[in-house]
Amino acid sequence: MTASAPRVGRLRGQAVVLSGARIGAAVVSAIWLILAARTLTLSEYGDLAQVVSLSVVLTAASDLGLSMILAHDAARDPSSSRQVLRAVIRARLVLGIPACIAMALLYGVAAAGPELAVVGIISISMLATMVHQSFSVCLRGIGDVRPEAGNEFASRLLVLGLGYATVLAGGGVVGAVAVYALADVLSAIALTAYGRRRLPRPAAPRQVQISVHRVARLALIVVGMTIYARADLWLMGVLKGSVSVARYAAPYRLFEGSLLVATAFAALVPNAVARSQRRDLQHNVWRLATVAVSLTSLGAAVGFAIAEPMLRLLYGERYASTAPTLRILLVAAIPSAAVLVMVQATALTRRKATLIGVIVALGVNVVANLMVIPSYGTDGAAAVTLGTQTLLALWLGAVLRQARVTRDPMPDAVELSDELSRYAGVDER
Repeated sequence: MTASAPRVGRLRGQAVVLSGARIGAAVVSAIWLILAARTLTLSEYGDLAQVVSLSVVLTAASDLGLSMILAHDAARDPSSSRQVLRAVIRARLVLGIPACIAMALLYGVAAAGPELAVVGIISISMLATMVHQSFSVCLRGIGDVRPEAGNEFASRLLVLGLGYATVLAGGGVVGAVAVYALADVLSAIALTAYGRRRLPRPAAPRQVQISVHRVARLALIVVGMTIYARADLWLMGVLKGSVSVARYAAPYRLFEGSLLVATAFAALVPNAVARSQRRDLQHNVWRLATVAVSLTSLGAAVGFAIAEPMLRLLYGERYASTAPTLRILLVAAIPSAAVLVMVQATALTRRKATLIGVIVALGVNVVANLMVIPSYGTDGAAAVTLGTQTLLALWLGAVLRQARVTRDPMPDAVELSDELSRYAGVDER
């Protein structure tokens, strides 16, 4: 069963709800990280930023594109969403074990004072995140963004209140990551309970199995994008140490905050792809991208103008000198917003061309960072981000335009849904 073409207005409405919640959650999260930066030493805050960044990267990388498939397939056939969800959760938890091991190794290399307890606790957080993210994605696919929006805000409030109390009491990095783990476990419990009530039940139970090799290109795209997005922070720790990580993490956090609206619009692109016909696929994606870039540009312009006083006010005097880094990153937010939206569509409809662009961007990014970080530090890493994101945005834009004029962009996307059905009769996540 294929859903009808989406109404762009409805997608925009969902994006408004989701982006509003994410902006609110980001404000709360920013307050927490600002308080942590002011309370912890530079070395401790650098280690915290490093382990949190690694957990985010490896949780996303171990997904291998399964969440994108889940959102797409749930939108196409809501009756199969429950079965696809179960299969994806099983696959993600299996893939999560090597992701946790990789996180431990990379954290041990880059952190100034690695602790075994941090590794164990953040691993629990990563596995719980895989569960609650999967439920959020599936519910989003059937058009219900409310639980995801509510959880985004509530979990950040918990981390703010309990996290600040913990670091004030001397809990350090271990205490901070323990609060993250608690919030993720509670999120997994709450969204699992809601999802079991809300997701439609199929008329006839059918078993679904996920075969990773069937979506190998999509998996490589997701892995490449997640490594590409955070390689600079890890390389900063390896090449310059935890203090430099802390000084890069502060402006980088504001850069990520400027992309919250774009990430909300990007999250709805698989729905648009799944429900679009050939004639309106490009129109829907371009409109989502245009709005995301426009809103991101406005926020970036304000941040650019007040970069130094904003850093001084939020993070304190010792971070004010990173204002040039923040300004470069805010300019980079504009092409980054376009990339976030477009890659969701091109990865589903033009996987080979998207993969080529991502691999090239990742290679250029890593090589350039290795060359500039030792001499130019945080400013150099930010400039590399600006350059590679601009190149990738231009590439993905060309891929998206070519898809419209050369051939029907839907077969690959339809194939993703059909492949899952062929595994055992239907779908499962």
